[in-house]
Parts: sequence; structure tokens; C-alpha cells
Amino acid sequence: TVSSSSGVAAVTSIDPKVEELEKKMRELAVDMRPYCSTQSQNETKGEIDNQELKNKCAAELYEQLQTNGFAYIKGTGIAPYLCKDALQATNLFLNDADESVRRSCLTKDRARRGYSPMCTE
Repeated sequence: TVSSSSGVAAVTSIDPKVEELEKKMRELAVDMRPYCSTQSQNETKGEIDNQELKNKCAAELYEQLQTNGFAYIKGTGIAPYLCKDALQATNLFLNDADESVRRSCLTKDRARRGYSPMCTE
């Protein structure tokens, strides 16, 4: 089901577990708007507030990376369809490797094994 709130389209799942997971991911996502916003700020107070927001954003991002090794982000201004297209292209690239690429990771020398398809280690 596709719903819209404030002009932003969101896909909701029928499965309650998936919905709960998506909700949790949105809550954990670090808001990158202080770094990605194109609004100019001419007032000194506005610049101070923006620097405080950047410091908070940086601290949240650092905490997520330290805790989980990755971070969900939002507020970049990147169109959702571009993110979806990039994920699909990455998936195709990594999962549709030909046999020679797959065999290259089967060496006994783990330091030089090269590409490893997902779920093969």
C-alpha cells in the first residue's frame, strides 16, 4: 500500500513485523538536514543554531557507526527513487557475478580471496 504524508510517498507493508521494523529504522535514522540543507543562513543566531544541529547530527552519526558499524540516514535531499535504483543496481552487480568471479574467491589464502558473493562464507 502506498500512502502520502506531507507530500512524501511511503510504502507500507501488510506484514506487521515488517511495518514495525521499518518504523524502528525510521526512528533510528540520523537526520542529515543540518549538513544537506541548501537554505542560506545570514543571521548569527541562525548560524549558531545550525552549528549546534550539525554537532548533534555528527554525534548521532558517530554513535550509530560506533554501535552498529553502519547507520541509517535521512534528510539528504536525495530522491527515494534514486536510492532504490542504486540498491537495485548494487544487488544486480553483486549477485549476478559470472562463474570466473565466483571461483576467484575460493582460494585457500583468505587474505587474497577477492570477491565473495553474499551467503557464501
